[in-house]
Amino acid sequence: MMICDPEVACILVYIGEREQEVSMRDILDAKPRSEWLQLIQQWIHNETDREMITRRLLDGKTYEQLCDEFGPLQIDQIKRRISRAQKQLISHAN
Repeated sequence: MMICDPEVACILVYIGEREQEVSMRDILDAKPRSEWLQLIQQWIHNETDREMITRRLLDGKTYEQLCDEFGPLQIDQIKRRISRAQKQLISHAN
């Protein structure tokens, strides 16, 4: 699996030889919040990254809101960290 630009909020899923685009919202809706929280706790090892990915994916916070909340981190750093965390979660979500 491969994550697209987080701003587009889609991923490309490779099923066998075929590539299919799936929205991040469809993936999130496929599991209850409790399962996502468990996956985040299990696979995202950095505490700040866990908080950011939870607020972004499950609480719907914007990058600007996260930038305000996580102080010294710049928006590009937040986007990069969330993108890495999304890749990690999606790879273990199935």
